[in-house]
Parts: sequence; structure tokens; C-alpha cells
Amino acid sequence: MWQMMRKLFLLALPWCSVVALLFGLTGCATPHANHVGAIELELWTLQLSTFDSVITPMLRGFEKAHPGVIVRWVDVPFSQGEKRAITAMLSPNVPDVINLNPDFAALLAARGALRNMATAIPATEQAVYLPAAWQACTLALPGKAPVTFGVPWYLTSSVLVVNQSLLPVPPPADLAALASGHGTPAVTGYRFFPYIARSGGLLKALFAHGLYAPGEPVAQVLQKKETARFVAQWKQLFDAGAIPREILTDGPQTAVEHFQANRLQMMNTGTNFLNIIKENAPDVYANTGVFPQFPAQTNHPLFSTMLLAVPAKSRHPQLATQLAQWLTNTPHQLALSAAAPVLPSTVSGVQQLGTLATTYNEDAKQHAARTLSARQLLAATSAYPAIPHQKTIHNWVDHYTQAALLGTMDIDAALKEAASNINALE
Repeated sequence: MWQMMRKLFLLALPWCSVVALLFGLTGCATPHANHVGAIELELWTLQLSTFDSVITPMLRGFEKAHPGVIVRWVDVPFSQGEKRAITAMLSPNVPDVINLNPDFAALLAARGALRNMATAIPATEQAVYLPAAWQACTLALPGKAPVTFGVPWYLTSSVLVVNQSLLPVPPPADLAALASGHGTPAVTGYRFFPYIARSGGLLKALFAHGLYAPGEPVAQVLQKKETARFVAQWKQLFDAGAIPREILTDGPQTAVEHFQANRLQMMNTGTNFLNIIKENAPDVYANTGVFPQFPAQTNHPLFSTMLLAVPAKSRHPQLATQLAQWLTNTPHQLALSAAAPVLPSTVSGVQQLGTLATTYNEDAKQHAARTLSARQLLAATSAYPAIPHQKTIHNWVDHYTQAALLGTMDIDAALKEAASNINALE
């Protein structure tokens, strides 16, 4: 169970750079009898062979609903996903449906390699998905109409978990309260583990705090006075030792290690990590409270999306799109959510999640956390935007955020230079 949940959380988390080290390296393809004259669709997923008993019946159901069609399922190791996808896109034989994350899908979409779901799927059928989840799969291109590069599949969204033996009062609701020390007792332990210096974390934090709106040029956001003040507040915490220095290099795994060692008051984390804490540190788990994602009261909660895309070179694009919709319909998403600690991307699926019985020993605290995650998604008005050159932009932002926190550059100078490098990309 621990391996399953570790895989799925890290699979879906775009800011975690250690994914490849944690996944197994085996792939699989579902055997299928040869059907002379049948139309064959090829589906590629990322590290989901564990859920064969859930996914295979979905595929056989699609075949039954579409006589003369067979689906060949290939499960690709996460560590090989991008490399194999690029190789396939350059060949004449592409998979018909491919499981991707938004960052990589946006890169392919900017090159015209993926079918535009905004035009392939009627608006009434798009409306079954959470608006924010649909937006997470949409790339805004300068001077062009937006491209929806996939259909949202399963989601993960973090909550704030609090070690209530270290922080017995209600947690601070925003950065100003955190930085001012509001509500923090005189005890040992780091206050928080923010992901602001890795994988574009500063931009994601600005988005969650309402300081970066979809459509705003990143360089412009970095040069706002509010952004400099925001970084200064984090630097205040960093210099005071209230947040670990590992935030410059490490991600969710290190946060969990600090938390379960009784060294961290609170962190945003995926609900599945609660089970890891429960197994490794039951005393800490007993004193763990679950709250809305920090900052509280945001209508921009951060969440991770895995999606199903249809390559532009698919020989059966319409059938492939139907397969993507089939796998992501509410009954099938609920089936996957019952087998793994993930969230559906459909409105009705999220609404039904609170009554869903799971097969992976989810206890009352974990269930409450996942239900809270679902409520956050229902209230979300937008998703962290997919933009051209996103990986390069994130790298620049990380570099200068780290320089500002370490004090090797003045905050204003660091943000100005980051903006200058990003402007040069256009």
C-alpha cells in the first residue's frame, strides 16, 4: 500500500524532481487477441500497471461499446515517459491516447503535436469537468487561440497538516500572519516548509496568494512591488531559521521527514502522505490536524493534474478522443479514486467523493483530508497556468529566488534580472 500511494502522489506532482528515482523501471502491455480487420487504438499510461484490475475492465467496456475496435494498453515507466513520448511523436507510429502531465503536454502542444480538445469536444461535454481542471490542460499562445491539449484525468490537491503538539493554536491563515509570528507558541520546530525555490515554486505561491493571475506576463509579475514584498517576507522567515534551509534544494519528501520527526509545525502536502506519517510516526499522526491548504481562503488552490492527450498524428483521432472521454467519465474516475488516493476531475465525481468507499484502508482522518481537498477543487476558480517556455522560466525563477533568499543578490535586483532573462525568451 505504501508503495502504491508513494507512486501515485509523486507521479502527479509537477514540482517533485525525484520521481524517476522512486518509480520502478518495468513497463507492461496488456495482451489482446488479434482481431483481423479491427481498428486498434493504442493507449499509453504512466506507471499505472498496479491498477490493472481497475483499468482493464474500462478498456473492455469501451470495446464492447465500440464493436470492431480493440484497445492495446501500454504502461510506461515514469522515468521513460518523456523520452518515449518524444520518440513516438517523431515517428509515423504514435499512440492514439497518451497519459501526460501539463508541463510536458504544453511543450508538445506549443509545437502542434497534440489534438486541440477545445474544438474536438463539444462545449456541453467539456462542462462535465471541473473548470479549473479543464483550464489546467489549456495553453495560452501569444497571438493565437488557446489550445486545450488534453482531457483532465485524475488530480491531487494538498491540504495543510499541522503537528498540534507543536502548534496547538489555529494555524496562521496567510503569509503575513506566518511572517509576523501570529499564533505561534514558543516551542522548537520549524514553522513551515514552503516549496518556493524549486520547480517554479515562487510563481505557484504567488498564484495561490492571488498575486499572479492567468494571462499575466511572468516578467511583469516578477517586477511588481507586491512580489518583492512577498519574497522579503519569506526571506525574513528563512533568515530567522523558521523555515528549513533545505527548501532551496528539497521537496515534499524532506518536508514529511521533518514533520514525522517532530521538527515541523505544518506543511502543505498530498493527503496520501498522511498514511506515510501514520506508519512511520504514529504518535505524531495522533496529534496531526488537517486544515485547508495554506494560504487559507484562497480560490486558487494548487493542485496537480494528470491528463489524457491525443497526438495530432493519431490515425483514429475521433475514436481516440472518445476513449479519453470514456476513461475520464465520472464512474471510471470514481473507480480509480476508490483504488488510489486521488481525486476525480469531473464535477459530479468530486461531489460524490465524500461518500466513496475505498479499497486502500483510508481512515477517518485521511478521508476527511481528501474530502477537504475535493471541496477546495469545487471552489477553485482557476488553475496555475500553462505557458510557453514554462520549464525554462521555472528554472530562471528558481535560480533568482534562491539568490534572493541566500542574500547573494538584492531581492529587487534578483527579480529584475529574472524578468530580463524571461523577456529574452520571447
